This record gives sequence, structure tokens and C-alpha cells, in this order.
Amino acid sequence: MRGHEVTVLTTSEFHHLNFADGVERPFRVLERDFGIRVFNSARSYNYWQKRICEVIRKLCHDEQFDLIHHVTFNQYRGIRDVFAANIPYVIGPIGGAEVVAGRFLFDMPLKFRLKEILRYVPYDTCALGARVRHTSAKGIVLASTPQTYERLKKYARIDSVELVPIIAVNKSEILSTPPRPANEPYILFDGGTRHDKGLKLMIRALALLWKRGINIKLKIAAVSENCRASVCSYAQSKGVPNEALELMPFMRRDELMQIKAGASLFVVTSYRDSGCMTLLEAVALGVRSLCLDTPGQFWLPSQYAIKLPITSDMEQRLALAIHSALTEPENSKEYHTARAEWLNRNMSWDARMSMLEEYYHKAIELNN
Repeated sequence: MRGHEVTVLTTSEFHHLNFADGVERPFRVLERDFGIRVFNSARSYNYWQKRICEVIRKLCHDEQFDLIHHVTFNQYRGIRDVFAANIPYVIGPIGGAEVVAGRFLFDMPLKFRLKEILRYVPYDTCALGARVRHTSAKGIVLASTPQTYERLKKYARIDSVELVPIIAVNKSEILSTPPRPANEPYILFDGGTRHDKGLKLMIRALALLWKRGINIKLKIAAVSENCRASVCSYAQSKGVPNEALELMPFMRRDELMQIKAGASLFVVTSYRDSGCMTLLEAVALGVRSLCLDTPGQFWLPSQYAIKLPITSDMEQRLALAIHSALTEPENSKEYHTARAEWLNRNMSWDARMSMLEEYYHKAIELNN
């Protein structure tokens, strides 16, 4: 908040990922090393939550904080540090709580399918609701999708819930004049090979395009070396020729943004809220974009991207939508001006920080 000192409590194990060396920071950083080397598992996250609560209690005893904000991309069930502080709080917005539409469950191996089915049981939000009701401090929980908002209201029975996109983009990356596509047209798919990213759906749609004589290359970003063979094998089994695919490794964001800027079409087929950030980047650049109309894409007006409804014949619809997008005339200058203005007003980091500041003040007022 403006006029307040800010303390960021984080892990020293990931300092190189959190902060750039030599860059002045307008906040105090407190780092704790709990020996966590891999932070993408439930076990390490729960361990962090347990240990950090002790640190927070001591900090709040020694210093006077007005508010605590829990920022994480994990689900809601493991959050304990906020309640250890026992002061006004803001939680979220948190991603990953949206469930996959039933239409896509059989695109996944059995293990992942069962995991997705378990998401339909709202135990993550129920666990948070129990902690909210058993603490004397009041606060606000931010939901990143309408689906999560309803779960927090209905199952967690939390009154102070607000719907806020988890993503934002720098104003410098919002272009009112988009770059020109590359001379050789290509589609960019930035989602990698994770089962909820919809790569198999994209490959089946590409196969239909090539069978109809629409021979356009698909560049797939974030393909690890040990997944290349399985991607190629699946594509060949669907009749996609080798020359139709270009598998790209993980790369720096600035390098991927250049490739994204040259794409004739950017496609996101994620089955849930993952993939929103890379879609926002494409819309900010002015690249024509297509996504599935999942609840996680609620933040994006349909005039700034093609939002494909989820139906039983997705491969056919996706192939037709891609063909239509590739043959449509370029958008007008007025369109891009309006798009840039909307993004600056609603999806820039300046706009997001102003929004969060309002919630900070509201959370404090709830405790007065």
C-alpha cells in the first residue's frame, strides 16, 4: 500500500528465480532456507507452510504489521500462514482450482483422470473455509475464476470473496501497433506436453487441416527432450507429417515473445485456467489468438480473441476455427487501439496493483 513499508517473506533456496541481482527493490526481503530443493510437490509446500508459520508468529510478535497478503499459485487447502499472523489478510488470487470439463477427461491417462475427478470434490475450499471461521481476524479471499468464486461461496461459506484475474502484463508489452507475422506462416502452441494443456486435441485438429490441404506448420513450445518422441509418435499416428511440426525446448521468455510476435495465429487449448498468462501476452502483442472458452478465460472479452465453446466435436470445430482465423483479413488500426486501451485499463500491472490496494484497505476496514 502507498505510504506503507512492505516486507516480503520467501525462500532463499529460490532467490535466483525471485529476484534479479543488482536491481534495487522498494521493499524489505526476508528469506528463510528450510532445505526445500523442489517446490512443486504437495509435500514440500505443506512443509513450507508448517515451518513458515513459526517465523510469522515471531515476526508479528516483534513488529507491528497492518496486513498480511498470501501470494501463491497453489490451491487453497494448504494455507495456514495467514491465520498464524491473526491480523487482517488478503489471500490470492490463486490458480489451479478450476476443474477440467468432463468432455476432456478421457484425453488423459487414468492416473491424471482420477486426479482431475478428485478436483470435483471441493475439499480444498472447504479446508480454507474452516480456517477462516476459526480465526478472529477478518480478510478477503480473491478467486481467479468464476468457478472458484462459486466454490468459495457455496462450499467454504466465505462471505468476503472477490473475483480477480491472477494475471497481468507490463504496459511496455501492450502494443497498439502489432508486429507483422513472419513470411512463412505458422501457428504457435505454447503449452508444453502436460495432459491438461490440450496438445493432443491440437494435434488432431492439425491432422484434419493437413488432410484438407491446409498445410501450415505448428510450432510447439516447451517440449522437454524426454517428451519429444511421444509427441512425434502421437502426431504420426494421427497422420500429421513430420514437416508439419517444430518442437521447441523451454526457452527464455523474451525469446518466446519474439516467436509469438511472428505467429499468424496463437492457440491455447488448455482445459482449465492454466495458459491464461501466455494468452494475455499474445493479446497484448496484438497477435490473433484462439482459446477454449473455459471459465478460466472469463477475463478476456470475445472481441479480442476467438473463444471456442466446448462441445462434443471439438477437433472439427477447432480445425474450422483455425482455418477461419488464418483466412480472415487483418484487424483495423481502430481495433488495435481499442484493444491496447482496454488492456492498459484492466490487465496491466498498474491496474492490478491499484485493485489490490483497494482490497488491502477493505480488509483492514473489516477489522475496525
